[in-house]
Amino acid sequence: MFIREAKKKDIENILLMSLESEFIILNETYLNYYFDNSCYFIDLIFDCDNFSGFIIYSLIDGEVEIIDILIKKEFQNKSMGHLLVENIKKNKSVTKIILEVHEKNIKAIRFYEKNNFIFLYKRENYYTFPVEGDALVFLFNCSWKIYRNFLLKTVYKSSNKLYL
Repeated sequence: MFIREAKKKDIENILLMSLESEFIILNETYLNYYFDNSCYFIDLIFDCDNFSGFIIYSLIDGEVEIIDILIKKEFQNKSMGHLLVENIKKNKSVTKIILEVHEKNIKAIRFYEKNNFIFLYKRENYYTFPVEGDALVFLFNCSWKIYRNFLLKTVYKSSNKLYL
């Protein structure tokens, strides 16, 4: 598996893949806008040479907003979505990642919870098309990861016992 930054020549493949999702609405205009603005990024993931998924996100002043993430059905549950998100988390300038997900997109909600995002709040009646419903807003605070790693690496000695 490998990840690479998308190029404009990838637009057609991204659009074709987006048709698999009932929750993602993409068109060529949106994608060109993302490519033409330096705060937006699109990363692609491949299994061998097979285009398997993508993530679209913005990065402004250390804050990432995930716009869309999609993995082809035949590649789901193979850690590809996790690798795309981890690729963002490893960027030293990223302080937090925020996103919204349709309340009916149960697979995505489970994915974000499994990847240590926390539910913040609900935006009622946020989505009107293609599926009406509320948006659930999730957050991953990268400083928690740094603090957790610090604690895991720190060993405290007390009465001949080791505490991690």
